[in-house]
Amino acid sequence: MKRRDLAWEIDVPIISNPLVMKQLLLVFVLAPLLPAALLALAFWSQGDMSPLPAISGLLFALSAGLFLLAVVSSLLIYRNRMRYRFTLSPVGFESAVVDARARRVGWLTTGLGLLLGKAGVAGSGLLALSTERRSGTWKSVAAVRIHSAQRAIALRNDWRTVAVIYCTEDNFAAAKSFIASSVTDRPARRKTLWSALLWTALVILASLPAFAAQSPFGTSLMAAMILVSFAVATVWLIPPLAYVVIAATLWVLVEVAANAFAMRTSQFAGHPDFPAYEIANGDDWARLFMLVAGLAFLVWFSVRTLRGGFVPVLHGDENGGSA
Repeated sequence: MKRRDLAWEIDVPIISNPLVMKQLLLVFVLAPLLPAALLALAFWSQGDMSPLPAISGLLFALSAGLFLLAVVSSLLIYRNRMRYRFTLSPVGFESAVVDARARRVGWLTTGLGLLLGKAGVAGSGLLALSTERRSGTWKSVAAVRIHSAQRAIALRNDWRTVAVIYCTEDNFAAAKSFIASSVTDRPARRKTLWSALLWTALVILASLPAFAAQSPFGTSLMAAMILVSFAVATVWLIPPLAYVVIAATLWVLVEVAANAFAMRTSQFAGHPDFPAYEIANGDDWARLFMLVAGLAFLVWFSVRTLRGGFVPVLHGDENGGSA
């Protein structure tokens, strides 16, 4: 006999909820790490790492400020409550924010950030909007953790919590029974996480020659930053980002070709202008080879992702796949 869906709405505490605060802290601790790492690559390519500590400190200070803003907003705007709708079905689970205030605040924050040119503010608004709805299949759940004090059920895959289901006093037992009959506990494996970290290291290594490229085969720092940023994002987020990686690869190649064939004026009187690549030495050609090899790897990785050969980590979490 086919089981019927179990669905309900509930006001979930925010600031007074240790599970929510733990997730919130984790987000704002991790948020500055990627831009700090990318800036480290940029400064390394310029041969001067001295500005990194101050800028990294500023990034973490900004993240701390956004965390405090989130806490204050939770108290003043949401009054420490956010309304959710949870659905358990024979196929999987879904949690969705149904509090209209959350969507208005998310769009307002994003808009203000864009108007003021504050990427961090806009990013926090987009983050709030992107986490309004979470879903997944039961096959993506490796283990279940019960938090009786909060009447919450944490669903974990091989390496992280993919969703927390908050229950009412009346349906807590029914929800536990429904989930227990849907999930087969198995030992947690770190294959997905370690695979993702390996792919992250590989795409970063493949991007490094773009930062180290020098005249006559140089490329812009902006192109290199976009290349590595979206390559890493493709590993962790969604497949369509691979299109940006391919576009950034073409951008780098066009810049390298333009610089290589740019005409230069000879220092010797009477000698004609010449293309820049004619003064390349052995080291320059070796760097060009490493750059082209890295770009070829990134294109291969992007095409493989778009064809489903590689599943980005968070996308796979929601669909029962793996990296």
